[in-house]
Amino acid sequence: MKRAHKSPKNVPIRLANLAREVYLKAYDETESFEGELGVGLAYLLGSILDNGVSAFREEDDVYVLLGKKFPPKHPVWKHVVIG
Repeated sequence: MKRAHKSPKNVPIRLANLAREVYLKAYDETESFEGELGVGLAYLLGSILDNGVSAFREEDDVYVLLGKKFPPKHPVWKHVVIG
């Protein structure tokens, strides 16, 4: 997992809402953010808020969770790359 870091001065509300949506779906789906899922989620949420991308492997817990919870055209996928 890795993330490109840009750090904008202000976070657009659409990105804040997207990060919240991802967080809440992950929270509802899991018992704990410990381990790989929590690390991947931290990278992803940071990428969303920075309007950047995070790279995951297809077998990473966060990538699997996203595949279960979000359709292919959902805006979250603009912040995810396989790599």
